[in-house]
Parts: sequence; structure tokens; C-alpha cells
Amino acid sequence: MNDNGRIVMGVTSAILIAIAAAMLVATAALAWLFGTQRDGDGYVTSPTVSVSSDGYAIASADIDIEDIPAGWIPSNLLGTLRVQAESETDSDLFIGVGPLEDVQAFLDDVEHSDVVRVGGSLGAMFGATSDVSYVTHPGSRTPEPPASQEFWMATTEGPGLRSLEWEPQTGAWKLVVMNADADAGIDISASIGVNHPWLPVGMVVVGVITLLIGALAVVTVVFALRRRSAPVVEVSGERELERVSS
Repeated sequence: MNDNGRIVMGVTSAILIAIAAAMLVATAALAWLFGTQRDGDGYVTSPTVSVSSDGYAIASADIDIEDIPAGWIPSNLLGTLRVQAESETDSDLFIGVGPLEDVQAFLDDVEHSDVVRVGGSLGAMFGATSDVSYVTHPGSRTPEPPASQEFWMATTEGPGLRSLEWEPQTGAWKLVVMNADADAGIDISASIGVNHPWLPVGMVVVGVITLLIGALAVVTVVFALRRRSAPVVEVSGERELERVSS
């Protein structure tokens, strides 16, 4: 193997080792989440954060799940999303998730805030203090009570700690938290949890792939080193002809 070949082999080996290391870290993170951060109901839950708005609603960023043909994957592949919220002002709360277009029409010209960032996603998951970033939408219209709308896919309403569980489906969705009576001014503490039945399987798959990539990287490195250390024997054409003729 010439020098260019050795360089290509070395770069390829380094890339494979880097991929294996990254996947090993991912596997360790999954194992840590699955082993230490699941509650009694099986949810991996974010820290509780304070969320507030002077408007009539607090909404999530758009939840856009690509279309997946029916029957290609199990219906529970996306797991279950759980949103828990409690009013800091003792108001009855409403939590609902609905089709994006319907929610946008409901909130059109209604003052509300979209939550676009809760600290760093990894930082929040590992318990770091998180700042909430919003995009505020001005409006002049007072909305109707949210429970009167028929487009919601899942809802919960009432006093105290409210918990909404929703199995995501393909399509575009939006999550909304409001005062149940549709009054302005919302001040809540909230958390988000995910219960993914495929998480243990994912850990095993990632672990196996990591081992395979690591083994391939080691074999590639050994092969490159052996080819590099093998002696190169050169036989001139004249001497070879001379031996044949004799």
C-alpha cells in the first residue's frame, strides 16, 4: 500500500473510532436516563420550570411530525407525552393539544406567548436551571373558553396539578395552556415527560451498533499497520527474465 492509501486508511479508521465513541456516549446517556430519571409511571421528566404570560394563552412551538404510512411502524413508536402544570394563582387551568391550523385559528388576534426555548435541552433534562424564552403575539380579541372548542385531541381542565397525556400522531400539532375561564394572565409551574416503550430496545440496538463499529475500526487499524510493516520486495524485470531463460 502506498502512502496515499495509508493516509486514507488512517483517516477512515479515525472516523470509525470517533463514530463508535459518540455512539458509546449516546448509549451511556440512554442508560442513565432509563435507569435513574424515570418516575413511578415510567416517564423521563424534565425539571419543573416557571412559565408566565400576560396574554390569554401559553402555547408550545409547532409540533410537526412527518407523515408515516399506516402500518409501517407500531402505533406506539412515538411513545406518550405527558404535560403537567399547576397554576401559581390558584386558577383552574386548561391544557389541550390540537391540530396546528385549528389552534392557530383559535388564537388568531389573541394575545398569547409561544415558548420557543427552555434553557438548553440537555441542561434541562439533567436538572440545570433553565430560562424560558418566548415569542409574544399581540392581539385585540378575547378568546372563548378553550373547553368549548371541539378540535382538541386531548385535554384536561380543573384546579390544582393538571396532567395531560397524549400519544403523538403524524401531523402538525400545538399544545396550549390557558386559564379555564379564558381570563388573561397565566402563571404556572410546568414539566414535560416522555414515556417511550422502545427506549430499552433502542439502548440495546445502539450498544450493538457501537460494538460493531468499534470492532470494524480496530480491524481497519490493525490491517493498516500490518500492511505498513510488511516488507516490500522489488524484483527487477531483467533478473526475472534471466532466471526464466536459464
